[in-house]
Amino acid sequence: MQRHLCWAAGLAAALALSGCGGGSGDHIAPVVASVSAVRDSANVPQVTATVTDVDSGVSTVTAVVTQVTMGAPGAPIPLDDRGSGAYAGALPTTATRFYVQAVDRAGNSARSAEMLIPPPDPGL
Repeated sequence: MQRHLCWAAGLAAALALSGCGGGSGDHIAPVVASVSAVRDSANVPQVTATVTDVDSGVSTVTAVVTQVTMGAPGAPIPLDDRGSGAYAGALPTTATRFYVQAVDRAGNSARSAEMLIPPPDPGL
């Protein structure tokens, strides 16, 4: 009987302490969806994405250019929060490939597949 009481007390203590300290408990990455890129009338690639995180919330969303026509890809480009999970921003005109990276407030990260940016309009 005493052994069962000790086991039950240990289990209760472990359950009570499992929520204390040790971080937010959010181990689920944000969801990156509906990523697209189109070139505007000035030939600038405009990126949009939907990013959500139900546990701790979205912290940052960036576009990472992986291929350019000239030079080297630069630093990640922060995308603007447009509300309701929508993010958008402009990329350099020389960008040809990119992906979207999202980080939540607990530090979990996710990224989209690499995307191809449409080529410029031949009339430009």
